[in-house]
Amino acid sequence: MDRLHLPDLSISRFRGIESLKIGRLGRVTLLTGRNAVGKTTVLEAVRVFASRRLPEVQRATFGDIEPPSAIPCMSLGPGLMSNEELARCWSDIALTDGEDRAVEALRLVLGDGVMRFAVLDKGSPVVKLRGERHPVPLRTLGDGAVRLMSVALGLANSVDGFLLIDEAENGIHHSIQRDFWRMVMETAHQYNVQVLATTHSWDCVRGFAQAANELESIEGALVRVEKRNGDMWAVEYSEEGMRVAAEQGIEVR
Repeated sequence: MDRLHLPDLSISRFRGIESLKIGRLGRVTLLTGRNAVGKTTVLEAVRVFASRRLPEVQRATFGDIEPPSAIPCMSLGPGLMSNEELARCWSDIALTDGEDRAVEALRLVLGDGVMRFAVLDKGSPVVKLRGERHPVPLRTLGDGAVRLMSVALGLANSVDGFLLIDEAENGIHHSIQRDFWRMVMETAHQYNVQVLATTHSWDCVRGFAQAANELESIEGALVRVEKRNGDMWAVEYSEEGMRVAAEQGIEVR
């Protein structure tokens, strides 16, 4: 259960990345760096690896050995999930403890007033709030609520696989970044999910670093991707480095 599908990562000649090596990935890895440096392409490379479809990926990874089946892999883009996507993901975890995790995620934004989440017959996600007679549509509660629910559902639907989150900070208020990453790390550990996410937000990096240092038994990895004159390299931060950066406001983006 504790084995990572990718404890490290090496990419060669893939969609604009000539060569990139990351020596250590964690249970949850946050990739930071300037815009257009190639962070999203790294996520795409992991998605291709998980699919096991490309012959060159099979040869590089498995040689002449028959490759195993694809690894479950779910991607969340910078935008919000549609109602149809939310409904489909919810139906896949209905009546499991994934439901409880999803509701806990909503409480990060809305507090203990969140009682239940459901999807109506017409595919509309709704939330039952304490003191309200009728459920309210999820989208009326703001982008943060939709994003949190998307991530929680993504984790619950990626058991024993990967969850890839592009621009993880989108919709998540700076004041709950630490709690958000605690939820991601704890749920990823519970469901044996390996998470890779990107960001260019300092608040997101700081919240990630705080959560990683608080949860010592769950490995979080912070990696800054650099690019200059076509060359790419990774700067990897230790947990102590993350702690110092978070406490002293050291720029690591």
